[in-house]
Amino acid sequence: MPLHPLLMASASDQARAVAAGQISAAALLQLQVDAIDQLQPALNAYIARTPSPDPGQGRSALSGSSFAAKDNFDVAGLPASSGLRALARVPARDAAVVARLRAAGLACLGKLNMHPMALGASNHNPDYGDCFNPVRAGFTPGGSSGGSGAAVAAGLCGLALGSDTMGSVRIPAAYCGVVGFKPSHETLGLDGVDPLCRWLDHAGLLARSVEDISSALAILAPHLPAHPQKTKQLSPPQPQQRPVKHQRRLSRHAHHLLAAHALHPMRTTQQIPQNRLCLIVRMMRQQHIPHPMLPRAIRKKSMPRLARHRL
Repeated sequence: MPLHPLLMASASDQARAVAAGQISAAALLQLQVDAIDQLQPALNAYIARTPSPDPGQGRSALSGSSFAAKDNFDVAGLPASSGLRALARVPARDAAVVARLRAAGLACLGKLNMHPMALGASNHNPDYGDCFNPVRAGFTPGGSSGGSGAAVAAGLCGLALGSDTMGSVRIPAAYCGVVGFKPSHETLGLDGVDPLCRWLDHAGLLARSVEDISSALAILAPHLPAHPQKTKQLSPPQPQQRPVKHQRRLSRHAHHLLAAHALHPMRTTQQIPQNRLCLIVRMMRQQHIPHPMLPRAIRKKSMPRLARHRL
């Protein structure tokens, strides 16, 4: 049975269709629930589902659409296990990002499959079953937010929450052909998200368009500027000018080194210690002395070799 075209539209287009009266929020949710019933056996994108999803009364650019959360995000009343049955628990309240999306008028459809403990990129899950890529049957959707990528790519939700520690949002987005967004650390907050590595964990988003990501970011991080491209452009840093006295001291030191080693154009560089050559060339560069001023022995034989060293 073919899916309704609106299911593959972006969450922003779905919200606009609801606002224009082309379809009700309840009817759109029912289309998504029916699509999950149809595709879940093949994709296994969901681990747990909300019994009666409700869009709520909130108003935003995405009101009337829906979302689903990776299994390491707390959703009140639904099991949270980070992909491992042994860790299953039922939280009493939503994670902060889940609560904000609900308050903005998005319905939560359920919890999404993931690589156990978010520690892998294949989404192979012995407890809940493997998740599969809707773009190419039988292949991995990536991980660890594989269920999030698969659900968004198949139209089983408007957008999805995922976590990214070492690529877990960006990899599924690339595998499934959707937009993945990993914001700066703690931009979206990690309250109610099971940790893997708090220094590297990021709450992220997956959606079918960049507009969806921008609208969701305005809901989840309203403190960010609305138009970052209009912020003041910083001028490029200017090269630091060395004091003349310091330049003269460097120059005298370089000349002393040259004289001490009697660098004649015909003398081979093998007779000169490598560290001395590096120091001489470094000083020449600091004073912007052109290469023709360097002795031929350094210019022809040493420069390619010295380029491989940190000067």
